[in-house]
Amino acid sequence: MNTPKLLFSLIALASIFFAESVVAQGTWVTKVSATNAVSHASAVVISNTLYLIGGSNGDETSYHQAYNASTNTWSTSVAQLPAPRYSAGAATVNNKIYVAGGANNQTYYTQILIYDPGTDSWSTGAAMNATGRFTTAAATLGGLVYVAGGSDASANKLATMEAYNPTSNTWANKAAMSVARNGLALVELNGKLYAIGGNDGTKTLKLVEEYNPITDNWTTKDSMLTARQEFAAVAINGKIYVFG
Repeated sequence: MNTPKLLFSLIALASIFFAESVVAQGTWVTKVSATNAVSHASAVVISNTLYLIGGSNGDETSYHQAYNASTNTWSTSVAQLPAPRYSAGAATVNNKIYVAGGANNQTYYTQILIYDPGTDSWSTGAAMNATGRFTTAAATLGGLVYVAGGSDASANKLATMEAYNPTSNTWANKAAMSVARNGLALVELNGKLYAIGGNDGTKTLKLVEEYNPITDNWTTKDSMLTARQEFAAVAINGKIYVFG
């Protein structure tokens, strides 16, 4: 893998790379590079395909790239983003992709974008209740898309979290994290969400918080061994792994 492509490899391809490492019992396998090199992209997996969405190559992009794990090939023939966007949160519900927040130059998005692979088309969902946010994180839990943390247009770090219901096309405010931060990871494991790492404006964090959707509460858990921001995290076989 060449150096420019490495910008997104830890962030965007962590889940596929780690799946390969599990199969190979602890070894890493380098896969084919993406067509377009980007940083600060969003990435999700549906079935056997990884979708790499938006990002920056020095300028914000509308790139939308699809990686087929079976054939080890990339395609850019999928519908591109309606407008450039980077540092958004992305998650999947019922084989659709939901991209929330992100920014384009001085535009900070509140709307959620919805991609349907079946029709290869994008649509726009309801706007978030709060301000637009970027360097945010998203995850799916109980059929809802949760979006937590990030920064607003004034570069203020956010502790707030909202949940999007795809069925009703509505947002609901949820309990805020104890620490405002951007550049965090949000991971679902065993019916709970884990907000991991990030930056609170003064330092990179080791902090891990657990969200219980039944009680709408956050609980502080054991910290990571290493402080991290703008990294990748994935849950596999009852454990959360972080990269980069």
